[in-house]
Amino acid sequence: MKPLHIFTLSQKIIYGAPRDTEQPKVAQWKYQSIQTTQVELPAVPKKQPKVAQWKYQSIQTTQVELPAVPKTIKTNNENQQGGLKMAKKQTDDFVKEITKMEDDFPQWYTDVIKKTDLVDYSPVKGFMVIKPYGYALWEAIQQDLDARFKATGHKNVYFPLLIPESLLNKEKEHVEGFAPEVAWVTHGGSQELEERLCVRPTSETIICSMYSKWLRSYRELPYLYNQWCSVVRWEKSTRPFLRTSEFLWQEGHTLHETADEAQEETLQMLSIYKQMCEELLAIPVVDGLKSESEKFAGAHQTYTIEALMHDGKALQSGTSHNLGQHFTKAFDISFQGRTGEEEHPFHTSWGYPLDLLVDSSWYTVTTEVLFYRLELHQHRS
Repeated sequence: MKPLHIFTLSQKIIYGAPRDTEQPKVAQWKYQSIQTTQVELPAVPKKQPKVAQWKYQSIQTTQVELPAVPKTIKTNNENQQGGLKMAKKQTDDFVKEITKMEDDFPQWYTDVIKKTDLVDYSPVKGFMVIKPYGYALWEAIQQDLDARFKATGHKNVYFPLLIPESLLNKEKEHVEGFAPEVAWVTHGGSQELEERLCVRPTSETIICSMYSKWLRSYRELPYLYNQWCSVVRWEKSTRPFLRTSEFLWQEGHTLHETADEAQEETLQMLSIYKQMCEELLAIPVVDGLKSESEKFAGAHQTYTIEALMHDGKALQSGTSHNLGQHFTKAFDISFQGRTGEEEHPFHTSWGYPLDLLVDSSWYTVTTEVLFYRLELHQHRS
């Protein structure tokens, strides 16, 4: 066998030019000689056709009577039209129990939130069960507001559900405003309690009792605290989301050194509520000052955002209260001021309830959920 010489091309790159020249980098090529040896390969056989070999087996079978074939068979187009008719009928059945809006607006609302599977009635009168679709809407609102609160320096806390009657009675105007709606706990197990405990209708009293223990100096102010919780107000007439005996909400409670700072906080939080309604929910609202007869029990001033409903009525959709020094004096909340004198801080509170989820935003989100549920219903069918 004769040796063969095969030349291969290899690359050698010079990364720096010679010092005495200004030439650019050049890739130089070097030929290498590789000695190989011829090898005798076996002869390639002629192509042979592939042959399939069959093996026959004896299979025992049994005759079975088949049903008669129908004389007419539906085409694919006819089957599609039949499916569309069935889907339309299922859709009609799904919405046939929804009252017409123009016939009975309140009943239409109730039918829609039930059909969209947002909520259901619980065994306890006036209390509702929030289902996954409904709670997901609240979570979206909660996440948006929580981010806005934290961006303005507020922190989340949590206070007890039960409040001693003696604390509730410390602020006369406040207790008179909530007395008709308070739910009372009188027994722990089978033992009667020495003092009645109210189930939280709002948290001003329990929070102020703790602030009086914590605050000592003006250097600690402002207190910017918020809590996410539920409250109970024993309503005589209820409707899911709109008015229930228990509802989810957030309530902020802040303390400030001066009246101007408290007023600025009150208006800032009202503005945050308005921004959330218009930017997240796409619901236009009107903001303004509540009348003396409508302001929060114990408040110096109450500000509100109102949404216009389909029937022409305005619906309260979030409130912010300048409480002045009413609660701080009643609960003996004081601090050493800049001059060394003892002073009472100025107090605000602001709340945004779950009922706004449908109070105003059902125009947008509830209708969208209804259409989504209709599509899902058709798909499953």
